[in-house]
Amino acid sequence: MGLTFISDQAPEIFGISFEGDSMLERFTDRVDPRDRDAFVPSIREATSRDNSWEFEGRFVRSDGKEIRFLGISHPVRKDAGLVYSMMLLDLTQKKRPDNL
Repeated sequence: MGLTFISDQAPEIFGISFEGDSMLERFTDRVDPRDRDAFVPSIREATSRDNSWEFEGRFVRSDGKEIRFLGISHPVRKDAGLVYSMMLLDLTQKKRPDNL
């Protein structure tokens, strides 16, 4: 598992660097501890069954700000195998109590 392309907006939204080989690990390290134990297993389960993936959780930026995110990915068969293109959406404003 790994990430090969990250939007230019991702570092601004999530407050971490996505450069280098350990992008997924750095992201996972910032997933809120209440959600972290389910995050990677949810990806592994989807990929082991060639299923779509969806995960909603909390992420703690390096500045301490908590954001809510939704991860969505659908598998596409390519020559090299199964490829997942993941989208991470910032749900923070939508999840605020005054927006419910």
